[in-house]
Amino acid sequence: MDSGLRETIHMTFQLPGGVSSKGEKALWRRGILTWNDFFSHGGNLLSPSRVQSLSDAIASVAHLLELGDLHQLVQHFPMCALRLCPVLLSEACFFDIETTGLDPEDPPVTASVYAKGALYLFVAGRNLDQLPQLLKVQKFLVSFYGRRFDVPRLTRHLGLRVTCPHLDLGPIVRRLGFGPGLKRALQQLGMQWPPGLPDAGGDAPPLWYEYCKGRLHALRTLLTYNAYDTVSLAWLWTAVYNASLKDWPLFRPIPPPQFPRICETVERFLALTIGDR
Repeated sequence: MDSGLRETIHMTFQLPGGVSSKGEKALWRRGILTWNDFFSHGGNLLSPSRVQSLSDAIASVAHLLELGDLHQLVQHFPMCALRLCPVLLSEACFFDIETTGLDPEDPPVTASVYAKGALYLFVAGRNLDQLPQLLKVQKFLVSFYGRRFDVPRLTRHLGLRVTCPHLDLGPIVRRLGFGPGLKRALQQLGMQWPPGLPDAGGDAPPLWYEYCKGRLHALRTLLTYNAYDTVSLAWLWTAVYNASLKDWPLFRPIPPPQFPRICETVERFLALTIGDR
């Protein structure tokens, strides 16, 4: 793994056994801007036990970076994974599903994937069975509570096996004080949800059942909603990254990614996949 990754996250002290967001900012204000600063002159700012646990956590992260083990990094040090955004954003695959309900037995009915500037759409009974193959070849997955919602349902109903690192933004966003929920977090961070588009997952089942009755406009709305959910995750990642580092004296914000032409993609998909139903 690129040795420069250490410099991408070496300001991170929100680690297991480390400090909170407030504590991290306090260290920055005291001139402890990097791990090297902490090891050279930060030992008197925390209790001896906290110094030891934080030192151990930093050593663990550094070791995982040397090994190139993103799996373990994402699982055990999610704040570090969040702050790898400048490096991983362009390679990330964002995904989201809509289901007929919240029960694990309720099947996924639509899905969308956004990877390397391309938006992919999936509908049950048409091409949803192709979704696992697309996710299988990705190198880095990003979702919003996908670990506890999307992946278990895709595994149960479509046999998905996730083998690459998977960053779940949901718990991280909540830990940083945004939300609850994706739409609320986006609003707090400055993104306006498209007017006229549903803004709650509970709207998905009625739209699906309307489509099953032959009303194509309901599927159009559902796919558009699903796609915005997915694409907005790329925007969310950069916004949360920027928000988490805005008080670091050496911080340089990264611009949010541009949205693809979602409505045009939906119309093209409907024309090619669904037809005039």
